[in-house]
Parts: sequence; C-alpha cells; structure tokens
Amino acid sequence: MFGLEVGYRYEAQLGLRYAPFAEVLAGAGVGGMFNAARIGLVWQFTDLIRADCALRLDQLVTSASAPSHTIGLEATVGYAW
Repeated sequence: MFGLEVGYRYEAQLGLRYAPFAEVLAGAGVGGMFNAARIGLVWQFTDLIRADCALRLDQLVTSASAPSHTIGLEATVGYAW
C-alpha cells in the first residue's frame, strides 16, 4: 500500500545505553486510512550505531470493509555519520 505517514516519537533520555520509547503514527494511502502505535527499547551501542526493538500495533480502515488489525515485532539497526 502506498501512502503518507506522520507521527510523533518520545524517547526517554535516561543517560544509559538503552532507553524506552513510544511512537504514534497516522496516515492515509491508496487503500484507506491507517494508524499505528509502537512501544519498545533503543540500544545505543556506540555514538554511531543503535538498534531498536519494538512491538507494533497497526489498524487499517477502509470504506469497503471492517477495520483490520495487525500486531508484530520489529527490529531496526541504524548508523549515523
């Protein structure tokens, strides 16, 4: 599904190598409107490398059918230069 998503992320700055975060997203696309929420932890391995692990809840709302829901785990690794 192609679409555009906007959101807000709050990441607690605890001064540790890991920190909890929460994120709320909303958007619209070819198939309808959707929203998502993520909650998880971010690990800062070095100043340049970090990894996120999160639980994600998604909802897709279309005019043709009842809302569909998904739940899943996701992980990302990032490098900043």
